[in-house]
Amino acid sequence: MSKIILFSHRPVFQKGLTSGPGIRIFEIAKALAEKGHKVSLAEKEREKQEVKNKVKFIAWNEELLEDINKKFDVVFIQNWCSNPIFLDKISCLPIIVDIYSPYLMEHVYYHYKLTRHGFNDFATNVMIPYITPFLYGDFFICANEEQMDYYNGVLTTIGRINPGISKEKIMDIVPNGLKRIKIQNKHILKKKIGDKKIILWPGGFFPWLDPLTTINAIEEVKKKENNVALVFVGANNPNAPQALTRKYIKEIKKYIKAKQLEKNVFFLPWLKQQDYFNLFAETDICIVTHKKTFESRLSSRSRTLDAIQTATPVITTNGDPVSNLIKENKLGFVVKEKDYKNLAEKIILILEKERKNIASRQEKFLKKSLDWKNTVSLLDDFCKKPRKDDYKIETNPYSIINETIKLSKTELEAKNKEINEEKINKQIEIVRRDEEIRQRDEIIKQQTKYLQNKEINIIKKDEIIKQQTKYLQNKDEQINNQTKLLRNKEREATELLKIINKQRETIEKISTIIGRFKGSVTYPFYKLTSKIGRTYKKLIK
Repeated sequence: MSKIILFSHRPVFQKGLTSGPGIRIFEIAKALAEKGHKVSLAEKEREKQEVKNKVKFIAWNEELLEDINKKFDVVFIQNWCSNPIFLDKISCLPIIVDIYSPYLMEHVYYHYKLTRHGFNDFATNVMIPYITPFLYGDFFICANEEQMDYYNGVLTTIGRINPGISKEKIMDIVPNGLKRIKIQNKHILKKKIGDKKIILWPGGFFPWLDPLTTINAIEEVKKKENNVALVFVGANNPNAPQALTRKYIKEIKKYIKAKQLEKNVFFLPWLKQQDYFNLFAETDICIVTHKKTFESRLSSRSRTLDAIQTATPVITTNGDPVSNLIKENKLGFVVKEKDYKNLAEKIILILEKERKNIASRQEKFLKKSLDWKNTVSLLDDFCKKPRKDDYKIETNPYSIINETIKLSKTELEAKNKEINEEKINKQIEIVRRDEEIRQRDEIIKQQTKYLQNKEINIIKKDEIIKQQTKYLQNKDEQINNQTKLLRNKEREATELLKIINKQRETIEKISTIIGRFKGSVTYPFYKLTSKIGRTYKKLIK
C-alpha cells in the first residue's frame, strides 16, 4: 500500500461548513484509507494535526514540500492547484489530478469585458492556470462520461495523449459515490416557515443556474396550492465570488417582491453539512433548475445528488449528466429549460400523488448504487502502483504555453524573492520603529514624571495660596470689624463730647446765675429758709 498526500485548495471544513469540492476530496481520501493506504490531507492555514476517519489532516507548508518524495509515494491534487512553483516541487512524485470541476466553463459566464484586455485577463487568470495541471499530471480522474470525452479533447490538444502513453491509461472516471444519508427532522424549516409544503432549492447562485424559472413555477403552483413554500438554502455560498453573490441575491429578492411572493419564498444561510442534510427530512421536493450551457453538459451537481441520497423527490432541468441518471431510474422528473409551467405541473403531481413512489424508487436505487469505496477502485489500482509519465513535457506541441508557464514561474520566483526581501526590510523597519517607539516612550515617561512632579508642586503651592488667601480674608474681616467698632466708638465719643459740651454750657450758665444770686441781697434769706426747710422735713418724718 502507498503513502498518499492529498492537497485541498481550501479548507475542507471551515467552522463546520463545507462544499462540493471539499466533500469530494474528503470522501476520496476516506475511501483510499479504507482500502489500506496511509492517507494524509494537506490544507493551508491549518494549525493543528488531527485524524478523521483514518485520514490525517496536516498543514500545507514549505516544510511539508521539502523532500516530499521521501515522505510519500503519490500526490493527489484538485485542478485548482495550478501554481507552477508548487507543481515543480511535487513533480518528483506521480501526480493524480482530479478534474471533475470544469471551472473554465464556469468562468465563461462570468462578466469579463469583451475587449482585448478582458480576453487577456481571462487567458492569464483562468485559461493558463486551468491548463497548467494537465501538463504536470500523471493520472487524471473525472466524474462522468461527458467529462471523459471533453478532457480527452483537452489532453489531446496539449499533447498529453501521445505514443508514450499508448500502453497505459492516463484517465478514468471516479463518479461521486452514492449512499443513503441518515437524516433527522429537526423542524428547522417549520420553526421559520410554519406548516407548509416545502420546495427546497439548495446551494449558491451562479450565472449558469436558473432560480427564476423555479420562482415562476411557484407562482403557478400557488394558484392551486397556496400552502407551499420555496426555500433557498445556502444562496450565500462562502466559496463563491461575494460581490456577484450579493448582486444575484438582491436581484432575485427584487424579482420575488415584484411577483408578490414574499410569503411563499424564503432564504436560509449556508449551513453545516449535517444541518443541511436534515433539511431534506422536512422537504417534499428538491428542485435544481439550470440554463443550457457548456457548464451544464459536463457538470456533476452534488446538490442534485444530495436529494437522491436523502430519498427526496427531485426535479431538474434536462441537459446534464445527473438529469439523465434521474430520468433513466425514475428518481424524479426532468423538465425543459425555462419551462416553468411544466415544472409547476410536476410539482403538483409529486405533492398530490408521486412523492412516496419516487422516494421508494430512490431507496431501491441507493441499495444497488456504488458507494465511494467502489467508485475509487481504478484510482486505488493506480495508487498501488503509481507511475510517472516521462513524456508529459517533451511531447507538448504548445511550447508557448510552456514558455508562459516558465515565465510565470520566473515571475513568481522573482515576486517571492521580492516579497521575502520586502518582509526582511519590513522586519528591520519594524525593529527600528520599535526602538524609536521605545525611546519615545521613555522620553514620554520621563516627561510625564516631570510634569507629575510639577503638578504636585503646583497643587502644593495652590494649597498654600489658598491657606494664605483664607488667612488674609480672615484678617480683612477682623480689620473690617475693628474699623466698624472704632467708627461706632468714634460716633459715641462725638455724642458724649456734645453732651459734655452742653453740660459745660449749662454749668457755666448755672454758675453765672449762682454767682449773681450769691451777690444779691436775697441770698442770706435763701440760706436761712434752706435750713428751716430741712428742719421742717425732719419734723414731718
